[in-house]
Amino acid sequence: MIDRRTSSSLAGAGPSSSVVAGLGLIGAFCLLQPSPSVAQSLQEIYPRVLDDQAPPGGTLQLKVQLTEPRPITTGNATVGDDGGEEGPLGLAEDVALFAPDGLVSGAAVVGGHQLSIRFSSRDGTFGTGRESPILAVNIPVRPDATPGQTAGLNLDPSRSFWVAPSGQTYLQQVQAGQFSVGGAISIVNVLPGGGLVPAGSTVTVSGIGFQPGASVEIRDVELASTVYVDPTRLEVVLAADAQMHGKRVRVTNQDGSSAVYYSYLRATMLGVSRLPLLAATFPIFSTHTFTRTFFLPVDGPLFLGLAFQNPNADSAVITIELFSLLHQLIGSSSFSLPPQTKISREISEYFSGVGPGLVSYLLVSSTVPVQEVGLVGDELGGTVVPVDPIDFAD
Repeated sequence: MIDRRTSSSLAGAGPSSSVVAGLGLIGAFCLLQPSPSVAQSLQEIYPRVLDDQAPPGGTLQLKVQLTEPRPITTGNATVGDDGGEEGPLGLAEDVALFAPDGLVSGAAVVGGHQLSIRFSSRDGTFGTGRESPILAVNIPVRPDATPGQTAGLNLDPSRSFWVAPSGQTYLQQVQAGQFSVGGAISIVNVLPGGGLVPAGSTVTVSGIGFQPGASVEIRDVELASTVYVDPTRLEVVLAADAQMHGKRVRVTNQDGSSAVYYSYLRATMLGVSRLPLLAATFPIFSTHTFTRTFFLPVDGPLFLGLAFQNPNADSAVITIELFSLLHQLIGSSSFSLPPQTKISREISEYFSGVGPGLVSYLLVSSTVPVQEVGLVGDELGGTVVPVDPIDFAD
């Protein structure tokens, strides 16, 4: 339950002018979309969509990989399949971004069988890894799909761009992929799929088509045991601590059939926003967690959404406070976020009776560290841009 209250009393010190200025610069930087005709690139980037297959009722994890690592700070990737409503694939269920340090956030707007994924990597580590794809989209295969049926897996170069740390836009050479309905094995999820998982913990691999004696391999992770539970579930016990985000998980049956999946936290979304654009957006969280952060409101036709994800075993109590230019507390809202869940709402949906035009900045605090991302939306343009929070410690 959300506890809403307002106050006219003076609050403690707000963010410093340098923090507020930094927030403004970051927000402005994230909203800029470079024009390929103006921003000339010194380097090229080679993204490709990997070919894949999965049986009816399974899951395709659409993967985009760089043939050569390139540091990327911001950009957009528009991906999807060309099968449409009559094709073998359903609509996307979740999206993940992978960077070596996990410090990349994003917002994926779903439009039918296409997703427009905006991303931000403040340190430019996105695109520099070799151990995993840069992004993955989980898409269900229709139960009534016909073996042998295909669909093109596309990355639209006219609606995608990639910005280097220099601010220049890479030239891009894109390679499409193809999905085929086939095989008998598919990985649907890995739980827990993210965070630091201690030695002795059980990791569950769910899917279809698992056979007795199936083996599980998690890249760079030592396993103490593997147990076949049934055709939809395998359980492994970790022999050492493992950071699971972005790990390649491979299941191989004794007949040689296999499936590969890249793990990440697939938290349960708590309801949806009343704003259609925000409801159609998957927030994508950096692995960094926070207990106290700042956000700035937005002006004009734009809206600000705040999304939170709780990767902990305990519930988080999150408090959002609204402050005026004079650091006066004008509104406050608190709510509980259960373990392994996430929420995404426009700021007015967290409050009642508080005019956003009075707000100078927002202070967010949590009883346990949670993942956060701001979502700046333009309903006229149909775009959503991720904005990283500013840590109070900064």
